[in-house]
Amino acid sequence: MRATEVRSAMTGLIEQARRASSVVAVKSQVELCELVKYCNDIGQRIRTTAFGAADERDALQVDLSGLNRWVEKHDDDMDLRVECGVTRENLLEKLPETGLFFPMANRHDLSIGDVVNANIPNPGSAKYNSPRTNVLGLTIVSATGELFRTGTRARKSSAGGICSALVVVTLTAF
Repeated sequence: MRATEVRSAMTGLIEQARRASSVVAVKSQVELCELVKYCNDIGQRIRTTAFGAADERDALQVDLSGLNRWVEKHDDDMDLRVECGVTRENLLEKLPETGLFFPMANRHDLSIGDVVNANIPNPGSAKYNSPRTNVLGLTIVSATGELFRTGTRARKSSAGGICSALVVVTLTAF
């Protein structure tokens, strides 16, 4: 979907969101960036959700469950990059073939974004740390709709503070 198409499609939904709870599902980072830019331009609050659960009356709910792709996998380094909508079920399907493990709560409806954002513990989290400590880097959409990356794939670094850790502890409302 092109940026102009996203903006024109969102105009009616934004007006509807001002009157009642509405949910917009995005399928790509480009769609999300354009939606956030547009909402920022008109002063509309947004809140990210998973699976279309609307909970705030004055905010446009943005469903991120469509962002559920595996971006890249590095077998030698034993790490992978996924989008925030990847669910526990999806991880359990594909992780065994990679030889990797991610300690995650036993609820099938949670996405990786939900688990990391809320730092939902796993019964084995004392052994495997919390979900947040397993995040090496993030791709973030800022409140102005800009896309940027934090962190690297390196486990340890002396390059300074870790921006990913700061971002992970914040809520997804802006």
